[in-house]
Amino acid sequence: MSQTTTNLSHQHHPSHQHHAQHIAEAGEDLRIIDLSTQPNPGLPDFDFMLIDDKTIIKLHYERRDGAQIGPELLPDADVSEYMKYRDLALSSSIPFLQYEKTIDI
Repeated sequence: MSQTTTNLSHQHHPSHQHHAQHIAEAGEDLRIIDLSTQPNPGLPDFDFMLIDDKTIIKLHYERRDGAQIGPELLPDADVSEYMKYRDLALSSSIPFLQYEKTIDI
């Protein structure tokens, strides 16, 4: 299964940082677009998952602590549009482990 997730809101929360570090070190291609240093390159303002280039899932989060509160299947979404978002996110981002070296935790 191929999966792409975008997340435009990055918080320097220690538990998120620690979790992300372990995921990246385990080999997951976790990437960051730091919106404090560059504008949004044209991605939607919500997180989504693109699964096997055919299924779109919108992710919903609790605003105060960032906990995921539920996914939403988007059956009528234009998959080709989300594939373009994926490609844009990949070309505009840097690997998490590289990004981590540039921030003061």
